[in-house]
Amino acid sequence: MSIKQRITFIGLLALFASTTSIAEELTKQNEESRIIEEVIVVANPLGSSLAVKTVAVVDAEELLRETESSIGATIDQLPGMHNASFGEAVGRPVIRGLAAVRVMVLEDELDTMDASTITVDHVVTLESIVAKQVEVLKGPFSLVYGSGAIGGVVDVITNRVPREFNRGTQLVTEARYADNGSRNSLAATLDASGESIAWHLDAFSRSADNYEIPGEAESEYLHELESEHETETDHHESETDHHETETDHDDEHEEEGLGETQFDTKGFGLGTSFQLDNGYVGASFSYMTSEYGLPGHVHQHHDEQEEEHHDEEEHHDEDEDEHHDEDEHHDEEEEEVPGYPIIDMEQSRVTLVLNREIEGFAGLDELTVRSRISDYEHAEIEEPGHTGTTYDISGHDSSLILRGMGDGNNARAVGVHFKGGDYSVVGEEVLVPTVSSNMFGVFAMAERPFGDGSMDWGVRLGRDAYSPKVGSDESFMTWSLSLGAYIPLADDGNMALSVQGDLAARAPSKEELYSNGPHLATRRYELGDPNLDNEGARSVSASLAGSLSENFEFESSVYHYAFSDFIAPLPTGEEDHELPVYAYQQADGSYTGFEISGTLTLIDTPRQYLRLVSLFDTVDGVFTDDDKPLPLVPPSRFKIGIETAILDWEFHLNWLNVMEQDDTSYGELPTDSYQDISLWFAKPFQVGEDKVLRLFAKGTNLTDEEQRHHTSILKDLAPAPGRTLEVGFRFEM
Repeated sequence: MSIKQRITFIGLLALFASTTSIAEELTKQNEESRIIEEVIVVANPLGSSLAVKTVAVVDAEELLRETESSIGATIDQLPGMHNASFGEAVGRPVIRGLAAVRVMVLEDELDTMDASTITVDHVVTLESIVAKQVEVLKGPFSLVYGSGAIGGVVDVITNRVPREFNRGTQLVTEARYADNGSRNSLAATLDASGESIAWHLDAFSRSADNYEIPGEAESEYLHELESEHETETDHHESETDHHETETDHDDEHEEEGLGETQFDTKGFGLGTSFQLDNGYVGASFSYMTSEYGLPGHVHQHHDEQEEEHHDEEEHHDEDEDEHHDEDEHHDEEEEEVPGYPIIDMEQSRVTLVLNREIEGFAGLDELTVRSRISDYEHAEIEEPGHTGTTYDISGHDSSLILRGMGDGNNARAVGVHFKGGDYSVVGEEVLVPTVSSNMFGVFAMAERPFGDGSMDWGVRLGRDAYSPKVGSDESFMTWSLSLGAYIPLADDGNMALSVQGDLAARAPSKEELYSNGPHLATRRYELGDPNLDNEGARSVSASLAGSLSENFEFESSVYHYAFSDFIAPLPTGEEDHELPVYAYQQADGSYTGFEISGTLTLIDTPRQYLRLVSLFDTVDGVFTDDDKPLPLVPPSRFKIGIETAILDWEFHLNWLNVMEQDDTSYGELPTDSYQDISLWFAKPFQVGEDKVLRLFAKGTNLTDEEQRHHTSILKDLAPAPGRTLEVGFRFEM
């Protein structure tokens, strides 16, 4: 079905729903006070009645300060959160050491359906600059979204399908410019609503040149490893020349910025909702396109073509001088078009939301249906006019939830979830062959009062199936069970304990099953295993939160995840296509960690405040059999900050210390410690009735220190940007 046909189909569904008065009522809010301040969690299947527990919410005010070029970088300083970066444009979130296929990234409770889980060098197709808030979910909340959420869920909430009416009109525009890489962004959102109709429009643009780094692209550890390899290996003269060329290329990076880190991203979203007697129905359409570089990419296919060309020259005994001149001319042409290879990506998505009150049964009186279809494709362009590989992903994601309060304020929900898609790739770098996938799940969850606190549980059963074009079909039965309790510890409401236990099984992903090819972006030959079993997890966590005095609040968590048959790509010691072979293998493993954050308020008046903030988190991940560290485990870190406002002048200063990571897994190199000093400054101006202009400035890595993220597979080839100064404004009316 083409995208136009799908849009027509969605429109007919919306029209049918409106004529039959199918609609969605606004999320019911529980007015009962809680020990811990409540937040409205949009992606919570039980409504907004639950306490914070294992949910972190980044609201619009925080997003103004923290928004970066990727969702991973935007939320990487939340407790337990890190960024699996691949340059500046690409970055997936890491939750407590778990990443990629174990962390589900959503937009408005539905899958983004991009290629970011398949290969780490692809963008997550959402834009936090137009988001209302970002939610990080754990425990029973994540059961709705399938076995791929075994490590948690990151949900970016927009207003593309409006939920509220009679709110008037609101326009927000925002512009930013950063000196490092001449990065700039521009975004606008327009929301309008009356008694029976609401609509939304947003548009955004973000671009940058190659960003500057304080030192060399390659880490010292990688230089040492290459030096050892050169000492042990008898190099040919051509290989020496190739190494000198790479060294010259590094020098060029120092002068002109880290190569292939440029990006140019644009997109828009539009949606509308209709309010009827018993709720509303809405639909939206969004489009995003992005061109971005691939730092550290190996031009292997060019080398192979050149070798074949040389062989052909020798076979035909042509003039060597003429051939040498042609090569020099070819090199000059390559130098004239820097910034390759690049990825040229585009995606279209259609989303439908239905919600209505129904005749209640078993305490369930509200029906919610969400559905999204997506067409995604990208081309990996190795040089002008030459496309190396093309990806095409079409898919759908849908859920149906029945929920209600029942007797005695017992929140409950049941539902079904189904998702599927077709994935195909053609070209020179076919890492995962063409494959179709389908997932189906049923779930139930509930929360009930228990004394002054509450207890909750959730269960899910599912099936994941794959049908590759070449090879055997595979299917997996998955299940999840979660139990939790919220326990007040003080009569005055100043302290509470949340405990959570989970049992879960995750089906292997298609890349873990079927990968078989060179992955030039990661400089590996990756090999899947169609005989992999489910990955099992047993986890327990405890969170203590509250206030020790009137002006000091804190949140802390300790957790332990025990995995059976943990799936990880590990080096085999062999080479293929002159790349080290990494094969997906299974072994038992565990993650154990602790995180704590606190705020000490020294001044708090209507027009001024002074707060001291702090954060510390650490996680240890090991293979159970030999105590060898698991791959890409984040290092420990702590942060101290000062936040103050005087007569509307807002000022935030933070010092982050990331410790070294020398507990390395198979095939990994250590990562040095680094510090990051960041600064935020803002001043609002009232420019008319209900109109506010806010000017702001932001500085990151102010000491211009080399920073490498151990959670990034590319950290030894592409460090984070150096000193960056950003200015901007936001206008609201």
